[in-house]
Parts: sequence; C-alpha cells; structure tokens
Amino acid sequence: MEEEDDIDAILDSVETINNQTGMRRKDVSRKNISGDISKKSKIHDLSDILDEFSDDDAGHGKLKCRKNTFSEVLATKQDCMSGATNLTKCFEVFIGGSCSEMGLSTSVNKRACNRLRCSDCDFLVSSFDNYQWHPSTNYLFLRNNMPDYERLHSKLMSKKGFRAYACQCKWIAVNELLPLQTQLDVKWFCGKH
Repeated sequence: MEEEDDIDAILDSVETINNQTGMRRKDVSRKNISGDISKKSKIHDLSDILDEFSDDDAGHGKLKCRKNTFSEVLATKQDCMSGATNLTKCFEVFIGGSCSEMGLSTSVNKRACNRLRCSDCDFLVSSFDNYQWHPSTNYLFLRNNMPDYERLHSKLMSKKGFRAYACQCKWIAVNELLPLQTQLDVKWFCGKH
C-alpha cells in the first residue's frame, strides 16, 4: 500500500513538472517512469528543451539556436549521400609522364590518375609535369616542404616528358604510362573523382 502511495506521489510530481511542457498524466505511465520512454515523448521532450534553450539565449543576446525541421535534416542527409554516390574510382590506377593524359582511368581510356592519395601518410599526392626528383631528395625534405612548389623547386630537375610524383613520405618520377601496381614502394590509391 505504501509503495502505491509513493508511486502516486512520484506521478503527481512528474505531472506538475510536465504540465509546463503540456504533457498530461495519461502520457506519463509507470512504464515511462522505469526508463522505457516512447520515441514520441523523447522527441517532444527534446524539442521542449531546445525551445527553452533558444528562448533563454534570445533575451541575453548570446548564442541563438535554430531548430532544424525533420525535412531539413533529411534533405541535408540526402545531399551528402548523393554527392558521395557520384564519386568513382579509377578502374585501374596509372601514373604517367607529362605526355600522358590525366584524369579518371576507365577500362577503355587509360589515364594517369590525378586524385592519388597515400595510405601511409594520408596525404594527397602532388605531381609536377616536365620534372624529375633530384637523387638527394629524402623523406625529411618532403615531410617539411610538401606541397609547396616554391620550397620543393630546389629538389626538382627539369626533364622533358617526365612527371614527378610525391606525397609526404614517397617520391617517384616516370616518363611513360605505368600501372601503379608495378611500383611496389608506393602505397597510393585513387581518392575518387
């Protein structure tokens, strides 16, 4: 009997607290008190909290919250997803000299990939047409100077037909179209076009 009175007292206190947010006693059940609140009431409570937050801040000239409607959130999510689905990887990844066309490589059109990324240093691969790397190029030099051409220029030698590639940890120069798989030293992949 005492337990029922305690539960009724708790329900009454919850009802008085929730009257400010518009909830009625029938919305608050014993199941809800135990922690299993329905999704609808969770969304309603969250909306009320956000309303209180934006009302409090609007008067003080501080941060102003703007609630996103469900349709706005859904539209944003669809925009992000649609942008990601349009991206494609090269069919086979190639690197090539300055005479090689750059872009998306398909099964029909073999091109040097211009969106290479390194899986070791997680850095975009830069390429320089009609240059090759000086033999004294080293890891520390690239780590400190990539991707600034002005700083890299000291280790680039002019060589017609070549294309110098580098990330922050590896470098290579080629003069013909080659599959990237033949270059065992580099761990580069197509970063999607």
